Amino acid sequence: MPFLSSDTEQSELRFGANLVGGRGEGSVALSALATMPPSALILVRADGGAAIRRLPSRVSVRVDGETLGSAPVELLDGSHVEVGECRLIYDNTADAQAQRAKSAVRVSGERPAPIVDPSELSPWLLRELRTGRTIPIPKAGMLIGRSEECRLVVPGRGVSRRHALLEPNAAGFSVTDQSANGTLVNGTACRARQSLARGDVLRIGDEDYRLENGAAIKAPTSESQRPTEVMPTVPGLELGNDHPEPLASLEVTRGRLRGTHFSIERPVCAIGSARTNDLRLADASVAPAHATLLLKGDTWYVTDLRSPHGTFVDGYRVAGERAMSPGCTLTVGHVAMKFRASRSMPEPETAPSGGFLEKLGRLLGVR
Repeated sequence: MPFLSSDTEQSELRFGANLVGGRGEGSVALSALATMPPSALILVRADGGAAIRRLPSRVSVRVDGETLGSAPVELLDGSHVEVGECRLIYDNTADAQAQRAKSAVRVSGERPAPIVDPSELSPWLLRELRTGRTIPIPKAGMLIGRSEECRLVVPGRGVSRRHALLEPNAAGFSVTDQSANGTLVNGTACRARQSLARGDVLRIGDEDYRLENGAAIKAPTSESQRPTEVMPTVPGLELGNDHPEPLASLEVTRGRLRGTHFSIERPVCAIGSARTNDLRLADASVAPAHATLLLKGDTWYVTDLRSPHGTFVDGYRVAGERAMSPGCTLTVGHVAMKFRASRSMPEPETAPSGGFLEKLGRLLGVR
């Protein structure tokens, strides 16, 4: 008989319909789901297979990292089901259930047991941009993938069992892709043993993880490691040749920081009130790790890290990731800023002027 389990309990699914959410008859008996409205329906067939379909509800439902639409989705052995903030695992074999209980590994890589000796951890960590949670990195490195043997378990059909490997090096850590679908570093396919710097973003499947260093901030050893500058806005001020041309800029337009200018010189920029951020906003409405700016191609995106006061683009709250256009207003907490991108999109080619005969003459080479 198949089971649906959380990190602390499991519930057997009966043949027929099983409601995911609520306390009524036919609901899956998991305490984490009891306070939610019925959000999905799992249909268990006589052959032991099962499919899940979404019910009308405001609660988001994801299966193996993909948002569940109106069409039913077949559940596979070991499929990860996310209902709102509740993360579950579907098992349809006794062997899988026994292995799950023995390993005691939580969904998405959280491991309550065994307790890791703090002396075995490095000061480096990965921050999951979608949720804001942090994953400490051991000094010996760690494996990332879909398999339960990985220290960071990432659900999703596009994630390989052994997807990427973090290894220590002189500067911190390097990453090597071991997957079928590739690993991205700041939006670009990573090389073998590619060195990582603070602020770099790894994409594993559909999840983004930012590399951070929890140790005391050290003086940068190269221009690429220099944090984002903060300078007052001066009309007509030109940067000297010893500064790289900024990729974008933000100017505070409201609040006590009004007039402050932030120059963004890296394709990844961490925003928050803590000193470890590239762009630090000393305001009570700004969370320590509030948001992340990421340049993909020629487009800038902002991701909110589940901050209490939210992140907004032109008044629209950012739920996951939102593109920013030049001239838009980015609001972080209660701090409003005007966004300007230095990289302009190429202008479309305009059709040549003139009538039909003139166009025909140009085509024939007659002027």
